[in-house]
Amino acid sequence: MLLGAVPFTVFASDANTLEEINRENAAAYAVSFVDVVFENPGLESGDVIPFYDETDQLSGYCVDIVDDGQPNGYVIIKFSNGEQTVSEFAIEPGVKNPYDQMAEEKNVSLEDVTYYSVGPNDYQIVDTDSNVVYGFESEESTISQFQTMKQQVQFQQILNAEMVNLNGGSENYSTNALVHDVISDTYTGTVHSRGGLTGAGSATYCNQYTIQNTLGKTYACAVVALCNMMKYYYSRGRTNIDANLATMYDAIWNYAGTDSGGGTLASKIPGAAQQYLNSKGYSCSYNSFSIYSNFIYWIGENRPCIFAYTIGGSGHAVFVLGYVKTVNYNYLQVMDGWNSYSRYLNFSGYNYTAKYGYSFQA
Repeated sequence: MLLGAVPFTVFASDANTLEEINRENAAAYAVSFVDVVFENPGLESGDVIPFYDETDQLSGYCVDIVDDGQPNGYVIIKFSNGEQTVSEFAIEPGVKNPYDQMAEEKNVSLEDVTYYSVGPNDYQIVDTDSNVVYGFESEESTISQFQTMKQQVQFQQILNAEMVNLNGGSENYSTNALVHDVISDTYTGTVHSRGGLTGAGSATYCNQYTIQNTLGKTYACAVVALCNMMKYYYSRGRTNIDANLATMYDAIWNYAGTDSGGGTLASKIPGAAQQYLNSKGYSCSYNSFSIYSNFIYWIGENRPCIFAYTIGGSGHAVFVLGYVKTVNYNYLQVMDGWNSYSRYLNFSGYNYTAKYGYSFQA
């Protein structure tokens, strides 16, 4: 039996984007990989199973390898940095892929199920009809428990990114022109759909000028984004929140562990909001994510969001109060921290180094 579970970048291909890495060419990649490893054994591809990651995005394919129509192993292809990578494979007569092994062992019907791979080499089958998630190496769980686990994985990834300084660490978040270029006064293209927080336009928000010139304090974009969210909550009846901006700013600064230069780690943002709201007598829960559809969903649930992003070595954080989806791009409507009016952040038109989304309920 030939078994592998190490990353292996697969051969040159005409597919340059994840959208182009479809079932058909994923099957071709798998067969080509097997041909190289086995010096042309003449094996073929069978079923191709798409699976998803902790952000609910397509993250790869499980390709069955067959010999004369009979199971002969599998190849797991995952997407990494826009390329296809073999993360695991097993080639031997009679060997089935991990999902089929799991379904057979636990007597899972494969109708109306979705496949996931959350974890380096772990696999899950989500059965929405029975509200059960089957794990290859873990116990069964509910879909709600699985959702919590996915959020924990995303949050750990944020911490890992910060450990290797992918998010710019504690750099000044207002020095790189590129973080400005992502946001503009207008959006491009015909509107496909849009939405926003109830009453978001009636609140008065703060910006860099307010912090530096009116309060005489050091500007910190993450703290400003959180203050703007609190100002929104205040306008919606949470009047225990500080009406005095200086008091609020200092409290959130401390809860977020913001450094003397105004830098805040992305992972500190949700906890700072939670601690501040708790101190004012409000319970607060939050969700972590990184994809655009989650912003649409949570805004639709009338839950304010914070978006923190990096481009190159610098980052920025904004308060999200709505979205505009056009035929050209996906936009977030944000208070960008530099201006006193809402603007539009192009979520899909730039290559971000990292993206961190948080939604809140208080």
